[in-house]
Amino acid sequence: MKRPAFQFYPSDWRNNANLRRCSPAARGVWVDIMCVLHDSDEYGIVRWPLIDLSNASNAPMKLIRELVEKSVLKGHDKRLEVPYIYTPRSGRCDGEPVTLIGIQDGPVWYSSRMVRDEYVRTIRGESTRFGEPKVAPKPPFGDEDGEQNSAPKAAPKPPFGDGSTVSSSSSTTLNTRIPDALAAQPLLEPEGPERVSKTGAICIVLKSEGIASVNPSHPDLAALINAGAEVGQFAAAARAATAKGKGFAYALGIVKSQMRDAASLAAESLAKPRDSPRQTETFRERDDRNSRAKWEEMTNRKWPETSKKPIVVINEMIDITTKRLAV
Repeated sequence: MKRPAFQFYPSDWRNNANLRRCSPAARGVWVDIMCVLHDSDEYGIVRWPLIDLSNASNAPMKLIRELVEKSVLKGHDKRLEVPYIYTPRSGRCDGEPVTLIGIQDGPVWYSSRMVRDEYVRTIRGESTRFGEPKVAPKPPFGDEDGEQNSAPKAAPKPPFGDGSTVSSSSSTTLNTRIPDALAAQPLLEPEGPERVSKTGAICIVLKSEGIASVNPSHPDLAALINAGAEVGQFAAAARAATAKGKGFAYALGIVKSQMRDAASLAAESLAKPRDSPRQTETFRERDDRNSRAKWEEMTNRKWPETSKKPIVVINEMIDITTKRLAV
């Protein structure tokens, strides 16, 4: 049985930094997308290509891509490289991290807030029905994701229609850390070894260097990877960005500037004509050249075309002149 409504928190809607960076039109589209995610069989998740989500929400792709770039709508059409990990929090104590959405093949798109609230609702419902509280403490609705302290466990699949309260609103930031994020077992795919692609590795490195919010679906990130940018470049850019209090977009801008400068230098190198090979000259050839030049200067005559060496020609001319003077 599908629930007819979801809770809406005006304060969370107004205070979500990622959502505030979106245009008013994109924020309006996000409401339609939340309605689609609410009606999905997997609450808060759809396993459709982004174009199908655009058709279902009757929204232009430009605005949906804006939500993806601002990390409001999360997921990927081909492969989700960064898992969504939730750490329950009660008072000042953190529970065991739980992988709500693991690394998996796409398409998969979701609202992290709706997925998290559904998990919390399920845990609370199970505790009240069976009287056995779970290991993870029960968080109050509206809490932000906590920090991981240990390897996350896979969350149970929630039963539908248990009558507990449902809540949903804007999305929150992905929460990953090395090596926990790599060791996490996915919830929505079969168990087995997970391979992290270059995109996932870069996102994990960025977060480990202090970039709080990353977007593996950002088109600039994909373009830089296709252009040959390395993980080390992103790590250095992340350190520079965090030193200035900047975020994900600023780090991408640093790498983009580096790649642009490298391409410019390569183009200049190819356009510059290569120097011709340097001709070497022996000492004898240099002396002969100097002798011819000196003779032409003293006699005001052009050096005769001959294969003889200059010293031989000069000696012959001296002999001829001497004989003339003797006569």
